[in-house]
Amino acid sequence: MVELGDVYRDARKAVAKLKTSDEDAYLDDVTTISEDAIASFDDIDFPLDQLFAVPDLETAMNDEPACQKLSTDFPTVPFVVGDCLDVPAGSAPTETPLGEFIVGSCDTTHAAEVFSISSIPGGADEPYPGDDVIASFTEEVCLADFETYVGLAFETSVYDVGKFTPNEETWDLGDCEVVCMLTGPGGEPLEIPARGSEI
Repeated sequence: MVELGDVYRDARKAVAKLKTSDEDAYLDDVTTISEDAIASFDDIDFPLDQLFAVPDLETAMNDEPACQKLSTDFPTVPFVVGDCLDVPAGSAPTETPLGEFIVGSCDTTHAAEVFSISSIPGGADEPYPGDDVIASFTEEVCLADFETYVGLAFETSVYDVGKFTPNEETWDLGDCEVVCMLTGPGGEPLEIPARGSEI
């Protein structure tokens, strides 16, 4: 299996090669990276912003269908607090990758609401803090922000909570954000906006 860090390093090597080789060879490298990566990224959310931050690589990746698919499947967090989200038909919020949620209307039935987006202190410039630290930080911010958003503590609310967190592989690629969403009981859709509902 191709590791995310390996993909990133290989992509940076491809950028360096562009300075000394022809464009066709460079695009061949990027295509190989992309095809290998697609097979490995099925179950994770992966920010591509660090790859696209390199202008030459961004141009090449935007020309590659495989890279376009990666960009669609694994975006950076595309939401803000208060967004009401829908999921593809037949999907459940608890089983939907972050990149597949769709911003919708809060005035109609919706699958989830974003109530917290927080960056882990230190960010990706620091070594990965470990699963326990990530879990502890996520629990703390989600519970605090839940009460602020809903107007009622999680323990006494009817809503359920889902969380998206970085792991060791995505951390190395700049992913240091925790996203907390709420749904109806048992993952059921929300009929009304949860913000300020006090239920």
